[in-house]
Amino acid sequence: RHLGMVQLKGRLEPISTYECFNGSDENDMNKKLTALPIFKQGMSLYFNKSFNEASDKFYRVLEIYPEDTTAKFFLGKASHYIDMGIPENWTGVEEMHNK
Repeated sequence: RHLGMVQLKGRLEPISTYECFNGSDENDMNKKLTALPIFKQGMSLYFNKSFNEASDKFYRVLEIYPEDTTAKFFLGKASHYIDMGIPENWTGVEEMHNK
């Protein structure tokens, strides 16, 4: 699953990050595959600053796979932006300040 861009400490250009889950147990992998189209929609909405709609998609992912920590992470981020507002310079790139 594509997780967006990350700006690593000491790097000039952000890089794309992905979650590889084909090493998960069969039950977890099947749940993630079932939820994948909804997760992709949520990520697209998230990066287009449609945080309410993205939250709805991440909730739907969690209905299929309640243990999905990645969906929980992005749901938390979307909820934060809904509650606190979007920083003026927000690009969706996560900054890593530690190595």
